[in-house]
Amino acid sequence: MSSLSPLEPSSSRWRRWVVDQEIHWKRAALILGLVACLVPFLQLWTEPRGDFKLHYEFARRLWQDELLYFGGHDTPYPPFWAVVHLPCLLVTNHQAQLLLYPLFLGAFGLLVYSLKQVVRQQELKQQQKPVPLFWIAAGATLLTSRFLLRDMTECGVNLLLVAGAWWALVRWQKGDDRSAGITLGLLTALKCTPALFIAWFVWKRQWKVVRSAIGTILICMLIPLIWMPLPLYIETMHYWGLTLFTGMGTADPSQGVLGVEPLQNMSLKPAIGRFLMHLPEGHVARMEHPLYLDFFNLGPVWAGRLAWLVMGGLLGLILTRIPRQVSDRNEEQIGWEYALGSILILLYSPITWGQHCVGLFPLFFLAGQKLYRERKWSTALTGLLGFYILINLVLNRGLIGKDFTWLIDSYHLPTLSILLFVPLLLRFSRQPESEQSLESVALPVTLQTEPEAV
Repeated sequence: MSSLSPLEPSSSRWRRWVVDQEIHWKRAALILGLVACLVPFLQLWTEPRGDFKLHYEFARRLWQDELLYFGGHDTPYPPFWAVVHLPCLLVTNHQAQLLLYPLFLGAFGLLVYSLKQVVRQQELKQQQKPVPLFWIAAGATLLTSRFLLRDMTECGVNLLLVAGAWWALVRWQKGDDRSAGITLGLLTALKCTPALFIAWFVWKRQWKVVRSAIGTILICMLIPLIWMPLPLYIETMHYWGLTLFTGMGTADPSQGVLGVEPLQNMSLKPAIGRFLMHLPEGHVARMEHPLYLDFFNLGPVWAGRLAWLVMGGLLGLILTRIPRQVSDRNEEQIGWEYALGSILILLYSPITWGQHCVGLFPLFFLAGQKLYRERKWSTALTGLLGFYILINLVLNRGLIGKDFTWLIDSYHLPTLSILLFVPLLLRFSRQPESEQSLESVALPVTLQTEPEAV
């Protein structure tokens, strides 16, 4: 029968057009990815973009013995962030950003490699056939493409933080607690949010990792003294700590570390506050639009208290679902719990921009390999993914315009699309390996072991 016959079975057509041509599809995907990487680079070649110029100025102030945070400059970042940017001063701001652009590719490769190692350890433990991970990685890349493209402008620094955290998990699973702790300590000294992964190791009573991480953080925090006089260092640390913790602890959910909470902040606290209080006239997150609706009209203090109560209650509920004992470092639930940590960083961080959401990549990668292996698709997962894709990928500014995009952001629907993955991750992390399924919920079976000695 001719290969072009209309009577050819659909299975044969599928094999002829998809399976037999897989190598060509892979090449096409790689070319498409390369083009996607080149476009932001060409834009940067034309003119500097993003926040890199702020970090360059941060390093210059350190070199010139100036107060790093004067005028609220780069306030959320620890002083060590300026230290690692010092080599950039050898060239201009624009040249440094172009030279650092390949860092994104390195971070992406490290993250995919780390996730591959996590999956492979699970397969070896369960004596399963390896899953081909190319298309799983491609699917995760597509689902996070909006955020990956945004982070390219920042030279992939946020992706590097995510990749480093998962590399630390790989080292820990292989028994190298010290390098895992040092890695997490370095990441936390650069930016505070990876501290949540250290908190996970505290919860798991992995004290060797915790000690190494804390020691690394303390050393990194002292390194700026090489360039800064002691009085200036003390003033800098006092200003940074006071500003950071005052902004995080403010009762008003419409105010944050940077002052007035902007519309683009995807953190959970301002999202909750949006529905509990009426934002004042002239607030940057308030829209003058017929479809913009107010809800409860609590005062800022009560709205803030309720927001903290909801966030604290959610965190408490999550902790009750995560066992403290580690029976096997290569258990499948470990990967799901760590992916949950990546999600919680986005929700509980006081500042969450779009480029920070590259932290969703591990979730989609692990979910993809699970779907491929089990060949099951639940209604709940379909709905969650559909809502996420609609809000974050389909309804973009190019399709619906700036005003409607801002309207979607004003209801914090992107934050909601991330928050809804939390119950799914809790479900996966609590199911016994022999009964894990995308369509069934089973009672957890946890093997108890003694915690690490302090």
